[in-house]
Amino acid sequence: MMDVILVIRQMMADSKFVEAQREVETIFFLKDEALRKEALPLYLEILKAQNKRLPVEMIVEVAERF
Repeated sequence: MMDVILVIRQMMADSKFVEAQREVETIFFLKDEALRKEALPLYLEILKAQNKRLPVEMIVEVAERF
């Protein structure tokens, strides 16, 4: 599953932020907590690169992790 993280990082390197955002959002629906934990900081980076804000429903999750 960590291959997915590598793919997302490559998308970010290629400035494919919308595609990377979609990939991370699909990870959030998985029950693999370790993968979700790894994907959350990437999601924040992706949103920042697009000048987007974190969705309100995710603020609590981010606060608990950091």
